This record gives sequence, structure tokens and C-alpha cells, in this order.
Amino acid sequence: MSAERENVITITLRDVYDVAQETRGLVASLGEKVKPIEDHENRLRSLERWKYSIPASLVVSGGAVLVAILTNRH
Repeated sequence: MSAERENVITITLRDVYDVAQETRGLVASLGEKVKPIEDHENRLRSLERWKYSIPASLVVSGGAVLVAILTNRH
């Protein structure tokens, strides 16, 4: 019976409480790191706006060039 007792692990409510408090502290410190992520998201959104506006402007300007060429040809 004593050999079986050596392999037993006991986790008390105090152990669970200590880990919960440590986790609470880690989560609280993450709040400071979230603000730069919001700035990062804003930067990504502005880059995406450029990404989608450039092809549209190229199509419009290409069409204008084509119309100018066709108008001058006739």
C-alpha cells in the first residue's frame, strides 16, 4: 500500500487559488500589450484601403487613356 501512495499527487484548493491569482495577474498585464495591437490593426486597415483603391484608380485611368487614344484616332 505504501508503494501505491508514493505515486499520488494531491492538488488542494489553495493550489488552485494560487494558480488562479497568478493567472489574474498575467491577464491584467496583457491589457498593456493590447493597445499596440489596436494601432497595428489601424495600420493594416489603412494599407488595405490603399490596396483596394490602387487597382480601381488604375482601371479608371487606363479607361481614360483608352478613350483619349480612341478619340484622337478618329
